[in-house]
Order: sequence, then C-alpha cells, then structure tokens
Amino acid sequence: MSPRSIGNRDARSTPLGDLVQRRRRAVGLTQQEVADRAELSLGALRDVEQGRVTRPRAQTLRRLAEVLKLPAADLTDLAGSDRNSASGLRLLVLGQLSVLVDDVPVEPGSPRQRTLLGRLALSANALVEADELIETVWGMRPPPASRDLLQNRISRLRQRLGLGRSAAAAPALIARGGGYELAVTEDELDLLLFRRLARQARQLRDSSGGAAAYPPFRRAVDLWRGSPLAELDALRSCAHVAALELEWRAVVVECAVAAEVVGLDDEVVPVLRQATEADPLYEPAQARLMVALARTGQPAAALAVFDGLRQRLADELGIDPSTELQQLHRDIVRGELHGAGGSLAVGIGRPVPDVPAQLPPAVNGFVGRAAELMLLDDVLAGGPGPAVPIAVLSGTAGVGKTALAVHWAHRVRRSFPDGQLFADLRGFDWAEPATGADEVLRAFLDALGVPPDRMPAGREASVALYRSLVADRRLLIVLDNARDADQLQALLPGSAGCRVLVTSRNQLTGLVATTGACPVVLDLLPADDSRRLLANRLGDRRVAHEPAAVDEIVAACARLPLALAVVAARAAVQPQLPLSVLADQLRGSPGSLDPFDGGDPVSDVRGVFSWSYRTLSSPAARLFRFLGLYVGPDITVSAAASLAGVRVDRVRVLIAELVRVHLVQEHVPGRYAMHDLLRAYAGELVHTVDGEGVWKVAVRRLLDYYLHGADHADRVAYPNRDRIALPEPEPGVTAEVFASAESALSWLVAERPALVAAISSAAAAGYDRHAWQLAWALMMLFDRRAYWNDWASTHTVALESARRLGDPGAQAHIHRGLGRALSWLHREAEAQSHLERALDLFGQVADRNGQGRVLLALGLTVSRRGQHPEAVEHFRRALELYRAMGHREGQASALNILGWLLTTRLGDHAQALIHCRQALQLQRDLGDRRGEAHTLDSLGQVYGHLGRHAEAIVCYRHVLDYHAAHGERFFEADTLDRLGDEYLATGDRAAAGAAWRQAVEVLGELGRAEAEQVKAKLSGLA
Repeated sequence: MSPRSIGNRDARSTPLGDLVQRRRRAVGLTQQEVADRAELSLGALRDVEQGRVTRPRAQTLRRLAEVLKLPAADLTDLAGSDRNSASGLRLLVLGQLSVLVDDVPVEPGSPRQRTLLGRLALSANALVEADELIETVWGMRPPPASRDLLQNRISRLRQRLGLGRSAAAAPALIARGGGYELAVTEDELDLLLFRRLARQARQLRDSSGGAAAYPPFRRAVDLWRGSPLAELDALRSCAHVAALELEWRAVVVECAVAAEVVGLDDEVVPVLRQATEADPLYEPAQARLMVALARTGQPAAALAVFDGLRQRLADELGIDPSTELQQLHRDIVRGELHGAGGSLAVGIGRPVPDVPAQLPPAVNGFVGRAAELMLLDDVLAGGPGPAVPIAVLSGTAGVGKTALAVHWAHRVRRSFPDGQLFADLRGFDWAEPATGADEVLRAFLDALGVPPDRMPAGREASVALYRSLVADRRLLIVLDNARDADQLQALLPGSAGCRVLVTSRNQLTGLVATTGACPVVLDLLPADDSRRLLANRLGDRRVAHEPAAVDEIVAACARLPLALAVVAARAAVQPQLPLSVLADQLRGSPGSLDPFDGGDPVSDVRGVFSWSYRTLSSPAARLFRFLGLYVGPDITVSAAASLAGVRVDRVRVLIAELVRVHLVQEHVPGRYAMHDLLRAYAGELVHTVDGEGVWKVAVRRLLDYYLHGADHADRVAYPNRDRIALPEPEPGVTAEVFASAESALSWLVAERPALVAAISSAAAAGYDRHAWQLAWALMMLFDRRAYWNDWASTHTVALESARRLGDPGAQAHIHRGLGRALSWLHREAEAQSHLERALDLFGQVADRNGQGRVLLALGLTVSRRGQHPEAVEHFRRALELYRAMGHREGQASALNILGWLLTTRLGDHAQALIHCRQALQLQRDLGDRRGEAHTLDSLGQVYGHLGRHAEAIVCYRHVLDYHAAHGERFFEADTLDRLGDEYLATGDRAAAGAAWRQAVEVLGELGRAEAEQVKAKLSGLA
C-alpha cells in the first residue's frame, strides 16, 4: 500500500484556510507573527491558509484560535467539514494493538515496532523522549547505534501507516525536541475517542442529568476490548497503561450510576464484573456491582460481592470496608435499596477521591536557581519503568531548600491533578523532635479522604493503604526537612505516577543508592542572584543607588539566602537608612553572627546552624569546631587530621559526617571548605566550648603541618638548595611524604593559598618562627612559578616576625628573599636596599654561603638598573667566596650568571662562553638539573650572539623540556620567545611563528604584559 498523502500542494483554499487568512488580516498580524505566537513554522501556517493542510491537529487549531481570538469550535467545525481530508487511519489500543487503514487491517511490523507504536499512541499528541522509547523497545541494554535503529523503525511506521511528518497536520509521526510525537485526532485513535466520549457524558450529566449521560458513557465503555496493549510484554509495566486502566474503571463506575438512573442496571453488570476482576480492591466498582445486582433481583450475589471484598481488605490491607459500603450492605440485607441511587451515599459512586492541596504559600521575590529548577523539571518528566521519580534537594542550613521546593511545587502543581501532599518532617528542628512516619502517614491518609474509623492500626497496614490510595494517581509529595532515609521509607509511594521531592541538610546517600533518587545539591546564591534578592526585597531603585554597598552586603552575607533575607529585613524596616551604613555595620563585626539574628528561631542564622551542629556525633562536633581555626580557602584531610590531632583514617569518617549534613562542602575532590558564616559559627564555638590552651595547640599543629610539609616538598622538588634547621613538629601532626619532585610540586601548588594564608595567620597568632620559616620554605616555589606578588607579601609579613624574634639570621634570609621578589617586580631600588641589609646581616652571623647568595641577587638587581660594572664586581666577589668555601654549586651559579651578564649586557661573548661551559660541567658533575637548565639558557644566548643558531636552538629545546616538566610556565614562555628569535635567524619563519604563538598563549594565560612584545614579533612575520 502506498503512503497516504497528507495534503495536495495544488489544492485551492478551503473554508478553514479562508477563515484563518481573513481573521489574521482583520487583527492586523503578519503570517510570521501568527506562526510565532501559535508555535508553528511559517510553512505550516501557509499550508493551512492555502489549503494544503485541511485537517490540522487539535493543538494547532487551539493555538490558532487563541492567537486569532476565535472560538476554537469554529475552527474545529471547519476543519471537520472538509470530507476530502478525512483520514482512513484507525489505531486501536484499548485491547490488543490493531491498525486499520481504510477499514483494511494493516500489520505495523515486528513486535518491537508494535511496541514502539503502542507507546507513542499511549501519549498521543505529546512528545515522548527518544531515550524512553529506546529503553521501552530494547530494554536497559540497548544495542549500539540504538538511536539510528529507532529512527529506522520510525521511518518504517511512517511508510506502513502512511503517516506524515508535518507538525500542522494529522495523522503524523513528528520528530522534535529529542523525541517523537504521534499526532492523531479523536477519530483516528480509540483512546482519544474514549476520553472525548467520557468528557461529553460528564458535561451532559452535569447539565441535563444522568439519563442523557448514559449513551456516551456506554459508548466509551464499549470501546474497551480488554487490557490495553496486553500482548506487548514491554508495555505491561508501563505507568501509562496502569493509569489508563484506572481511568477506564472510573468511567465504568460513572456509567453504572447513569445506567441506574435509566433503569438499565442489567446492562452494566458484565462490565462491572470485568472492572472488579481487574482491581478487586477498587471499592467504587464493587459498590456499583452490589447495587446493580440487588436492583436486578440478585441480592445474594450482591452480598457475596461484599463478603469477598471484606475478606480481601482484611487479608491484604488489614482494614474493613468503608462506612458507606457497610451501610450499603445493611440496606441490601434489609431490602431497603430503593429508586435511582437508593440509600447509596454519593461517595461510593464518585470515582474521584479527595484532592489534597497542602503546599505552603509560595515565596515572595524568589530569585535564581535556574539550573536546579531544570533538574527538578527533569525529575517531573520521569522516565520509563515503574520506579517512582524522587528528587533529593540538599544543602547547608539557610541555603533556601524549602523555598526552592515550594516555589517549584507551585510552578508545576497543575501537572498533578490528583493533588499535592506536604509534610515538614522536622529533621533539624530547633525545638520539636523529628516527625515520625506514623504521624505523617495518618495525616496523608486523612488528606486522601480516609475517615477516622478506617485508619489502620499498624505501620504496615497504614503504608499498604497509603500506597494503594496513591497508586496510579498523579500526586506530588513534598517531604521537607528530612533527617535521614529511615524517616522517609514508609512515605514513598509505589507507583510511577507520583513524584516525590525531599529536602534535607543531609545528603541522604542511602536513599539515593536504594531508590535511584536524583540528588540536587543547592549551593550558595551566585552574586548576581544575591543582588536580585536584595532588589526584590528593597526595591530596584534603592539597590541601584548604592551598588558598592550592595556588593559589600552580599559578601558579608556569604551569599547565604537566609543571611541576605535577614539583612534585607533590617533594611526594609528602616527605609531611610543608607545601605552604606548597613554595610559599615557588617564590616565592623567580622567573624560575628550577631548582625544575622532576625529575632526568631527560624531567622537567626546562628540558631539555624546550631540545629545541624546538634545532630553531630561528639567527635564530628569537635572537628567542626576546630575547622573554625583553619586558614586558607579550604583544607585537606591531612591538614584537618593535624588540626584535630587524630589519625587520617579517623578524620575521613568524621569529615564525611560533616559533608553529609552540609556543614562542610567537598568543593573539589579531596578539598573541603565552609562558607564564611559557617566558619564564623565554628570559630565562635571553638572559643567558647574548647579552652584557649586546647585551640592554641590545635593551631600550632596545623602550622607545623604546613611548615614541615612545605619544607619536605621543597627538599624533594629542589634538592640542591641550601637548608635551614626546623624543630620537631607537635605530636599528632600528619607527615606528608613525597615520592617524586612532581608530587612535591603538585602539593605545593595545590596548597599555595593555604600556605600563604598560614604565614599571616602565624604572625597574627604570635607564631613568628613558623611565619618566617614557612616563608623561607616557599621561596623556590614563588621564584620558579613566578608567584612574585605572593613572594613579596609573605616576606613582608615574615620580616616583621623575624624582627620580633630578634634573630639576625632569620632577618637576613627574609631580607634576601624580599629583595629578590621586589627585583622581579621591577622595584629595584627597594630590592637593592633589602639585599644590602641582608648582606650585612649574613656577615654578622658569619654565613658566607648566605653572603654569596645575596651577592648574586644584588648583582642581578643592579644590572637591571644599568649598573653593569657593579654587577660584574658582585658576581666575581660571589665566585671568589664560593671558591674559598669549596662550594661547587655556588661556583656554578656564579659562573653562569657572570657569563649571562657578559654576553647579554657587555658583549664579551668569548669570555661568557668559557664561564658558561665551566658552570655546565660543574652542574652535570653535581647532578643539578635545575642549574644545568639555567646555564643552557645562558649558553643559548651566547651561541645566538655568536651566530651559532643551530646550537642555540638545541640548548633552548633542553631548557624547554625542564621548564615544562616542572611547571615553570613564565620561564617556559621566556625561553620560547628566544627560541623563536633563533628560528627566525635561520630563516625558518614557520617555526619562529609557532614558538612565538606558544609563548603568547602561555603569557596570556599568566596575564603577563610581555605577551604584547611577542605579539609584535608575530605581526612582523605577516
């Protein structure tokens, strides 16, 4: 059979097309404007207006009617009046799948193709995601290229059934939005006809009474040929099938009520038996069957129905039949069932149970959380299979979990026509104990219409009844402020039609693991959203008038929504108070939570934090308090173990407990942090709960950890460096061990922010020895990684500590380091002053090695000031000093740097070559790879000046290898710049450009101004 044409491109205009076109012009809209507003393509609208599509989809007609301000019925009638557009397709899913085209049976294809068609028909005129279709058709382990296979089967269905592709016409099988949609009308799919007849019957019942409703109800019931798509195994557990069966049973009950009105009870007995056999616990159908049997002279059969139901309810749920059913039983026994409806209460004949609407009021001025809302929307969409979609929304105290949950729930509540249940589980409550599952179950059963006399006595019976009542219903269940997974298990429904949203300060990893729940972790608000929150509370004008103050407030509140709300409330009740004054007040209370007390337990940030703190075990609580002492942006397990003075494996367990309740966040693997307000809270606790002697020793342990870790890493990464003596660390300090230079450097780079902060912290706490020795230990890292600003700032602090100690040797080391840092920062005059002071101090303590190091640094500094003869003198003095000491590494350094100065500043290339070759030999004898790289760099410059470019290139390639291996990116770029010069000198412009482009990339990433100089060289190549 050839595919059926959806429309004729040469067709003339139709009544529908004429009406759409006339109305569009009357309201003054262009075709594009109508298409955009009706969510159509321009081509689809033109097809309708020009008669190429005469039978648009119902959705298309509704959208066009809304845009053109026409009654939808007018467009529908015109679309249905065109006989030429009538489709010959009939899809039957209310029983085994059957397909007719022009009344001729058509085989859709293989079982998988039949399953695909059946699943699309169950969601007719709605998108079904491709992933869901793949899992439905092929199961949990689809074959490779399953999307291609799916597309191929879709194409086969189109060909076999004559389905089009147009989004404006029906029938069609449309690909859109990552899935497929089967577009059909009510005349083409028995499921849609069934629902239309049921709607029509209800409208007639409500307007004209039950007698008028019976014929369409009966027609709807008669469409049912058996369990939908029963022969398709893959769809037996489909939630849509289960919901459809419940829908049919409800219509059967409504039909039976209408049949009673017209005295046709005998006609509905068979279908009522079918409904009660399908669901033996569905009381409305059982009640109507009892009525129909009694009214047709079969009271014994009616009483037998009651007896069977009572036994099943007792066996399976542990409850008795409802009060209404018991009353019906008594009426039948007494022969008192009279007239249409008799003494039967309305509740039994009503198929729709109570619809709870328990959501709290939505939050005013809600802002942001777009990513989290999208994740929750994904959970709402659900997936294939019978599992209940569950989202676990977790985060720290005051981050806005309940606000987000309630906001989202209100946004999607129309997607849950059977209602919304809400319970505050008080898992982290300041005054009340956690709400028990039994209490919540009773409240939920009450909301679902269970009368008090039918409330089960035990937990198991309550859970069974609860899950039976919500089965195959579309309910949203919000379980707020859960403490743990045990509190939730009994409250989870058993059917995929429901959606569950849980909020907790706990990560609830157990629930995620056992149910497949989707974890959604809520972080602090981004800065922009924090400002929007303040603007929503205080008004755009007030916030826009003081942007700097607003930024300060946001920072002081750590972007925590609760803190922002409390501060906003203070500002709102004082509209004349400038925000800058409020910002000053917050700035004047650093490390204090006093400004964030809203006056009641739920708006006191300190109190809200305490609810989480009180749930901790004693060891975890102690660790949390001690974390108020750590320095830097984050902390590792080893550092936390040293701070607490316990084993690393023990701390892993404790810190995991803190992470689970969001008092600490693992923001990158292995590194843990708290926002500023939580850190302030921990700091308050450690000073009030733990004695001064306790927390001061903890601080010393942490500083010992950083000092000895940095020193050991420095020894491994830079083994040829001179050393200073360190005292033994405190007991309980974790020792870091590095197996390679790479691991040592990685640790130093990762810990650099904490190490830098530790120097200032040590100085402020009076641990001056830690301050200067830690600064000294980091000198090589700062030098080789070009962290020159850190170098200068830490050594400035360390110098004050060294002076307080009155230790001239310590002062000498720090003056030297500070001088070198300032020299790199082009502050040569200050650098020279510090270096000269270092030279003097090293002389006082008779440290000749220190003097030699200073002389080399001093020579480099004065050479940068153009004082080259003076620089040569400093270098030669250093060389003589090292020769006298027999210090071969010092000699090599002096020879290299002297050679560099001779070739780059004084033009004495021959003598420079001699010095550099001598230095290189010494360094190779010593195994000093770092020194060797420096000398090869100098040799490259010598060879370049001598015109020996090939040898220069070889030197630079070796230097590059060293810098790249050690992460010395600035020096890598510096060498690449010179390498490009050498390539250009050999005429290899391509290689020169490649080297310079690489240098520009590195310098750009480092934010170095030197990038512009290299870019100028690249421009010269063009």
